[in-house]
Amino acid sequence: MWRALTMNKQSGYTLLSTMLALVLLYMIAALVAMFTSIIFHEDSSERWGNKDIWIFMNQFQKELESAQNVQCQPNDISFQKDENLVDYRQSGERILRTLNHNGYEIVLNNITEWACVSQASLVNVKVEDKKGTIYRWSAEIMVK
Repeated sequence: MWRALTMNKQSGYTLLSTMLALVLLYMIAALVAMFTSIIFHEDSSERWGNKDIWIFMNQFQKELESAQNVQCQPNDISFQKDENLVDYRQSGERILRTLNHNGYEIVLNNITEWACVSQASLVNVKVEDKKGTIYRWSAEIMVK
């Protein structure tokens, strides 16, 4: 009898109250993690720059490596590639590529400045996007 009375008077946490406390703790931790990621969120495009520009520069460099008769002007570059005349030029906020002066394709959008300077076998290209970020690239022309 003495044992039955002492068991009923004991106070403590039940399994249900422990589970409720843990659920509440996990919910608070999830909310804190969510708000922290929102507050300190860094856009990947700001960290790495505009991927379109990097892809363009890579393709442009590959095309330019085996070019001949490269002529650079401030907003225009033309060269001979596999018996074709290739021309890149800025038109408004775009860079256009033409082949043998026929038609054009848009290779880059949303830029404010495109500049090209040729020095011996090295071509330096500068592109500025609408956010004001400047990208610089150098490509070496393989002389045959």
